[in-house]
Order: sequence, then C-alpha cells, then structure tokens
Amino acid sequence: RLWFPSAEEGRGSAFSFNLSSSSVAGGPQGSFECVQQCGSRSLESLGVMGLKMNIKAKDDVYEATRQRMAVAEEESKKNWYVI
Repeated sequence: RLWFPSAEEGRGSAFSFNLSSSSVAGGPQGSFECVQQCGSRSLESLGVMGLKMNIKAKDDVYEATRQRMAVAEEESKKNWYVI
C-alpha cells in the first residue's frame, strides 16, 4: 500500500497498487520512457521503464485529482508572460 499524506493534520489516503511489465501494460503503443526536465525547454532521458505501476483508486479519487490539477494549471497560467 502507498500512503499519501494530506495538508490536513492526521489525514491522508492509502492505495493498493500493482506492478506490471511495461511491454504488456503499454500494449501496441510501445514502451514507457522516464524523462527529467533539465531546464525550461529541455528534457533528458533517464531510460526505458521496465515496470509500470498501476494505482487502484475509486473514480471519485480520480475526479478530485483531475479537478485539483485543473485548478493548479489555471493558477500557473496566471504567472505566464507573453512577450
């Protein structure tokens, strides 16, 4: 189980997970590659990922996460500058 803490003291969520071969999990699309952002416009490959982690969560968790990510994206756009 994975434990993800919350900003609220004593709160958080625990999720079960499984690992599968990325060649099976990726299907016909190919493999998964791990990348790292090195600068504002460059990515560095850290190599092919041999395993894929699948988190077992309920739909409400996915929806709440999607909403939080949308809010975070909107907040980050406020800091963008057009030149």
